[in-house]
Amino acid sequence: MQAYLSGHVPSVSAGTRAWLAGADKKMLIDGNWVSAVSGATFDTCDPANGRLLARVARGASVDVDAAVAAARRAFDDGPGRRMPPAERCHPKSSRP
Repeated sequence: MQAYLSGHVPSVSAGTRAWLAGADKKMLIDGNWVSAVSGATFDTCDPANGRLLARVARGASVDVDAAVAAARRAFDDGPGRRMPPAERCHPKSSRP
């Protein structure tokens, strides 16, 4: 596979490698990092060399439903609904 990259392989920092090698990666739902309801995960591999990059939560429909419900609540009850689109695209750092 590396032959297709024409010799250019992007470097990954030691900090990023350590984070990737750490605990299973979770999904951000309703402001919280959560595992899939089923507990299932899948491996994500580096396409350049086939090595494992990270193990990631395998969300299913129940996880999608939770994420959509959280997004709907955030939109209906949060400040985003009353905010101009340009401001939603570039949130201020002081906003929660």
